Amino acid sequence: MTKIKYHETYTYVEMEEVKLSAGGRIVIPKKMRKALRVEEGDGLLISLDGRRIVITSASMVENPVERLYGSVKVAGKNPEKEGR
Repeated sequence: MTKIKYHETYTYVEMEEVKLSAGGRIVIPKKMRKALRVEEGDGLLISLDGRRIVITSASMVENPVERLYGSVKVAGKNPEKEGR
């Protein structure tokens, strides 16, 4: 395990080196899976941040549709009774 210091934020981040398989797969170390609370079959989001790959648990990202649900009232309709 390597600890690096990001110059932008001056925070330390733990890193582990993993190998890319022939099929483009990586294994996320157990310690990191536990920290993210992800298990086999869970959804992950992968994005690029400059030249870095960022992996985030899909359950940690707020769904904008869920956030907006119920915020718009339609005359004569009750979304709570009608369901989604």
